[in-house]
Amino acid sequence: MRVAISRLPYRIPNYSRPEREVHGSLRVATEARRKVSIAYKDMNGQDSTRILWPLGMMGWGDHWTLLAWCEKRDSYRNFRFDRIQSIEVLAEKYPLHPQRNLEHYLTEVIGVGDEQKPG
Repeated sequence: MRVAISRLPYRIPNYSRPEREVHGSLRVATEARRKVSIAYKDMNGQDSTRILWPLGMMGWGDHWTLLAWCEKRDSYRNFRFDRIQSIEVLAEKYPLHPQRNLEHYLTEVIGVGDEQKPG
């Protein structure tokens, strides 16, 4: 049976070969709670280097985005995969922190409820 793409409940963006490598590195780092160092070009073309705690990866539209704790900004930040110029998965692990994790970001920062939690 064929289903119209517009009726699917989810989509996974296509990505080019360079983004595939970024995706793989970020997946490994996220699962192992390892810090990453990235060279990044923002939407205005400004270059920066960041040390991040990768917390989660989200696909939206035609892009993948990393949600991370940024040590430089001491805050949550989102980074598009296609703007990451280089990435290094560091040996250093980031600590478990009650206000620096995916659940905290979703429930406290953007206000998404967690229906899976016991009430």
